Amino acid sequence: QRIYTCDRPLPRVRVRLAILKVSNVLTPMVRWPSCLTASTAVVDTAHACAQEAATLRSSMIRRVEWRILRAADEVAAAKIARDSGDSEALEPLCSPPFAAAGLEGLQLRFYPIGYRAREDAACGLFLVCPAGLYVKCRAFVGDASKTFEHAYEEQEPFGRGSFCRLADKIKEDGSVTCGVEFLEVRKALDVEVR
Repeated sequence: QRIYTCDRPLPRVRVRLAILKVSNVLTPMVRWPSCLTASTAVVDTAHACAQEAATLRSSMIRRVEWRILRAADEVAAAKIARDSGDSEALEPLCSPPFAAAGLEGLQLRFYPIGYRAREDAACGLFLVCPAGLYVKCRAFVGDASKTFEHAYEEQEPFGRGSFCRLADKIKEDGSVTCGVEFLEVRKALDVEVR
């Protein structure tokens, strides 16, 4: 073990860390026989460290914006498909999966003519999260925002099928910006107490 002390501050200090082994004792979810112990060992430490670093970086991200180009064209195509009886008109536009608020596997689903197409021309916006989470967030389309909270018991979309009138939110270039701002996130932990 080497310790470096510095009498005067340097403009930059490079730190190199080598993790040789990562192990963790498992807490019994079921009662182990007294002669048995269980532990886990991470074999690919570089991958484990990269995942932890990504989780740490994403925990600092609280607001995610998704810019949808040619939103006006998407609305027009969805209306034509709806009027011709095509169920594909109700399919959402899906964002790429992203990580934020310390969570991975998040996705936005945007319905240009609403979750269930109606004549009010309202769009729909949903957030998909992994199971076992409680999320309180502010979702937005353009300058319209709605706050919602949901306990995700399974990986499912939750949001508003009739969010706002999309025609008012489309910019001059034909795009629309939507997204979420995470206000509170909690992970559910199932532990049996005896």
